[in-house]
Amino acid sequence: MIIFDTDEKSLQDGKPVEMYRFTYANVSYSYTSAQTAQRAIIDGVTYVFSPEYIKRSDDLKILTTSNQETCTITVNRTNNVALLYQGAPPELGQVEVSVFRKHMVDDEVIQIISGTIRQVEFSGSEAVITVAIDNIMSRQIPRCKLSYFCQNCIYDNTCALKLEDWGVKGYVDRFVNNMYIYSTNLREKESGYFTDGLLRMGNTWRKVSLHQNDMIRIKYPIAKHQVRNSFVVYPGCSGLFKKCAETFHNHRNFSGIIYKQPFNVYKHNSYDNTPAYWVNTDVIRRDSKGEIYSMGL
Repeated sequence: MIIFDTDEKSLQDGKPVEMYRFTYANVSYSYTSAQTAQRAIIDGVTYVFSPEYIKRSDDLKILTTSNQETCTITVNRTNNVALLYQGAPPELGQVEVSVFRKHMVDDEVIQIISGTIRQVEFSGSEAVITVAIDNIMSRQIPRCKLSYFCQNCIYDNTCALKLEDWGVKGYVDRFVNNMYIYSTNLREKESGYFTDGLLRMGNTWRKVSLHQNDMIRIKYPIAKHQVRNSFVVYPGCSGLFKKCAETFHNHRNFSGIIYKQPFNVYKHNSYDNTPAYWVNTDVIRRDSKGEIYSMGL
């Protein structure tokens, strides 16, 4: 840290470079204000930050509504992060922002900002990103609820399913009202398979609210599209054990309450008199290897 502090105060050697990492839906966008690409080791991982028109405000502002500090980051309106906010806002959660600083003469990296995007405003050829800066001391840590429903979000780190493993590619046969997409490729899966899932068309993401036969309905319209546009659609999850086990075979990462004794313990006796437990309307057991399966009773 002594080296960094010395360079920071030196007019001759101090050549500060800032690096920006935006993370959304397990995809990271990494940029630097330097004129050349920068490599940096952060938490043991090597990242490459591409040169991009990007600048940060020096001052911090306090939001009167939440007493939260914010800063602004300005990029081209064609920047991939800015494009996420053209039209409907991102639906896959917040966009996380990390800003790092290093010097050209030194490999030491420090993080100077951590937060999430609050809003994006477009002005001419630029997009101004407002970042709400994290306040760790005031952050509330959620409690895990005792629920039949899984506490994970599908495709997050605790769910452990990889988004790229579940995509189904298709082509648009017909668009209706910019919200209904018809494609014969959707018939590859039974109705409801993609409900609560995700649709990706180019750089645009939408939540899928309904899947029936060869049609999916998205939550927000897509303004620009063409028939035969390609897309990738990903299945959703109801959060119930049955869906987790039968569709994704991911029951080991299910975080809901799997077992609950029936009100009448004699209502369903197992065929071999081993204990059986309710899950919603199903009865499940573990086999000799510890695998969970449904008895279908």
